[in-house]
Amino acid sequence: MMKNGDTSKLFVIIGSLDIGGTENHLLRVMPKLQGNGLEISIIAFRARGALANEMERKNVPVLSPPPTKWIARQRFIRRTFIVFWLGFTLARERPNIVHFFLPEAYLLGGVWSFFLGIPFRIMSRRSLNFYQKKHPLGAWIERYLHKTMDVLVGNSKAIIRDLEKESANSKARIQLIYNGIDPNEFVEKLKPDEVRRELNIPAQALVFITVANFIPYKGHKDLLKALAKVKGKLPDPWRLICVGRNDGILNNLEQSASHLGISQNVIWLSSRRDIYDLMKASDIGISSSHEEGLSNSVLEGMALGIPMIVTDVGGNTELITDQETGLVVPARSPSLLGEACEYLAQNAELRNSMKQAGKRRALSKFSMEVCVSSYFRLYNSLTTPG
Repeated sequence: MMKNGDTSKLFVIIGSLDIGGTENHLLRVMPKLQGNGLEISIIAFRARGALANEMERKNVPVLSPPPTKWIARQRFIRRTFIVFWLGFTLARERPNIVHFFLPEAYLLGGVWSFFLGIPFRIMSRRSLNFYQKKHPLGAWIERYLHKTMDVLVGNSKAIIRDLEKESANSKARIQLIYNGIDPNEFVEKLKPDEVRRELNIPAQALVFITVANFIPYKGHKDLLKALAKVKGKLPDPWRLICVGRNDGILNNLEQSASHLGISQNVIWLSSRRDIYDLMKASDIGISSSHEEGLSNSVLEGMALGIPMIVTDVGGNTELITDQETGLVVPARSPSLLGEACEYLAQNAELRNSMKQAGKRRALSKFSMEVCVSSYFRLYNSLTTPG
């Protein structure tokens, strides 16, 4: 334990600070904790990422391996270099606390932190454990590492249930910390009508939006099929905004939209920082994911006053109350998803009711203040005597 008044050195370990739900979460939370008895640094061991500079502007240092061109061209050598760089950095800096976000960081950093005897170790999981089925060796290592952790954190009750099953023989404390939303971040750069003009969307169009990186399990194909099934029943004109990082399937999705006869209705956008403006310019938000932890985009949509249609996976039903703050449909069911889209598109009064109810729920139950306070108490509980 640390003495009262001491500063704890906390290293948050993640692959990179590219734009994504977890990365944006860290950008919102860690600067608010910096200096409150905590000396926080981020280790982004694969690459700094698009958010690294902003993190540093908010007074949280980001440590990454030096860019070396000849190593970058040799994949095996690069990976080996990263592994040893991470171990060397932890050994040199000797943090009191390490906190791992996402599986790769847990596997690499968890092993190093155990062998180096770092006093306090925390793992945060932000998705269900379906990924373990594809990586049985990684799953075995994770279950072993659970026994070496002080705390296992999940951001939804569904994830907590997974962790409880996996860590039956572990002494680690299991803790739920929900994502938080801060309405002060909703700084409007462009008004909704300006956003629509920029994207060539007619002022009177009904606009759906889905904010999710282009990864198969995010269910974009289901959404395209769903809208294609009901395209003749939707108000004309209508548009779907799809915004996210391309992880290799975007070209295939564009071809699917063309084959389904809705390519003229779909707007594809890469990762960008004006997500809130895009949401405010939309009428209905959609999460068609096959698996989820606790979706930042769903929570943000609620807080911005957008009625949400979500699949019944992970923590989505912890956010959305069906028929009250949005609609919940089974995953991998384009037909039912399409019916939900049609139903909400045709019912402006219901959309308005859900908009108000969702906003109230998001800002009252999932505040950033509660989220940051939960992290502070977590770190403090490890380092404060008594």
